[in-house]
Amino acid sequence: LVFDLYGGPFISMFLGDKLRLYASAGPLLQWADYEQSDVTGDEDGSGFGTGYYARAGFEFILDSGTMLGFGMRWSDSEIDLGNDLGDLEIEPVEVDHLAILQGS
Repeated sequence: LVFDLYGGPFISMFLGDKLRLYASAGPLLQWADYEQSDVTGDEDGSGFGTGYYARAGFEFILDSGTMLGFGMRWSDSEIDLGNDLGDLEIEPVEVDHLAILQGS
């Protein structure tokens, strides 16, 4: 389980009337809770770590006012789990969302 708190500059712009592009980057604070079971026993740990992230995406505005979008995020962080587990290094590329927002 990983919980993120991130921030930084956010850029958003429309290309024409129907397409919005956005991007953001900045510092990242994460908390992780890790559990592992194998033949040698059970291990667990939790802790905080820091790093940075970047995200980008786009959204289309359909004629009905609904927005359909896709976003991706990359992050790089290291979390000290304590105990004998050491550090958890996270460097994923994630599909952040496929958003469908109904307009009024």
